[in-house]
Amino acid sequence: GQGMKVNAPLILTRPDPSVLDEFPALRAFPSLIKLALAQKLQLIELDERTPIFSEGEDADSAFFLLSGEVHVLRGGASLATLGAGTLFGIVACIDNGVRSATCVTGGAARLLRISSQDFDLLFESGHRFAYRLVDLIARQLVANVRAANRNLPVEEEQVSMPKQPFQVEHDDSSLDSLWFGAASDLSFQARASYLEGAPIVM
Repeated sequence: GQGMKVNAPLILTRPDPSVLDEFPALRAFPSLIKLALAQKLQLIELDERTPIFSEGEDADSAFFLLSGEVHVLRGGASLATLGAGTLFGIVACIDNGVRSATCVTGGAARLLRISSQDFDLLFESGHRFAYRLVDLIARQLVANVRAANRNLPVEEEQVSMPKQPFQVEHDDSSLDSLWFGAASDLSFQARASYLEGAPIVM
């Protein structure tokens, strides 16, 4: 069978800003933002099947998959295979939790890594990219929920809906308005290409 490195440290190098163009959702970012972001990222280039992180570990980073595949495992069972253009490992960084699954490359792969510390610093500094990143995360999570809903079995007995729909107060100063407003200049094509086949996020 195909071998796998065990507990081998990942070799990290500083990427050239042009490398960010390999990730569809980052391609549309202005050059200045890509230049600043490249200072916070590490490039990982792998030539064989390699574990990225394991279920139950403390989260210290998130990853942008540039090329190759990443297999998602939980309790030894396969949950999904992630393709290029996927952001993964972000949920545990946001809630300071532990990894909900194990991620292993299927073979040769290239990834960009952002540390949890740098992820937090982007938000604390009010960096514009941070809000764009939240936009991307939110849209991928929405795609994940929709995909999960499509896979749920439909019961014959439907739950009755209330006669009056729930009313949601909208406050233009709310955080979600800030997130999506700050990212409003991202092109529709960039968002669409990012969401195309967007899988689960750990």
